[in-house]
Amino acid sequence: MRGLLSLAVMAVITTPGLAQLQTTCFKGGAEFDCSMFITQFCNSIGTSIIAPNDTMQRCFNNPAVADSQCLFTAANVITTQGIPSVANCGTALTTVAEKCPQGGSGMFSGLTFRFWIDPNDGACGLPSA
Repeated sequence: MRGLLSLAVMAVITTPGLAQLQTTCFKGGAEFDCSMFITQFCNSIGTSIIAPNDTMQRCFNNPAVADSQCLFTAANVITTQGIPSVANCGTALTTVAEKCPQGGSGMFSGLTFRFWIDPNDGACGLPSA
């Protein structure tokens, strides 16, 4: 019974609104864990209105790996503005972090936002002039 309940809960977590999560992994680049920043990123964008075909990004310096960063992106891929779902963001990025050590993206079919994790060498900083 306990196993069935766990399975049912997992199905609800991984398929919000019965949408399928589609993930794509990067091939090449830095490889390290950025999962420690998922909750902070998703909470920070959960009240932001993102314009059509626009993105919101945050960069986190990774204290676990010297001179490294974790870049997170939420992209609105439709033609109307919207607010990203914190729950969908968390589920998509957690799945990407588990499946894609070099980063990648996740998006629920039929929904409006794609979420990326991109681990990179070098610290976050100001763009060069």
